[in-house]
Amino acid sequence: MIIQVHDELVFEVDFYYLDEAKKLIREEMENALPDEYKGIIPLTVDIGEGDSWFEAH
Repeated sequence: MIIQVHDELVFEVDFYYLDEAKKLIREEMENALPDEYKGIIPLTVDIGEGDSWFEAH
């Protein structure tokens, strides 16, 4: 992870590992809350990719 921008995380990942990284990031972020809060506060993750933060949007 390079930086957090408000509610976004910016990662730099080698293209070879991109699919693996996206799967890992999504899984960890969507399961970050303790079990007692999972039904109350749903977490969803949108992942963009590009050569810059602008391109990833």
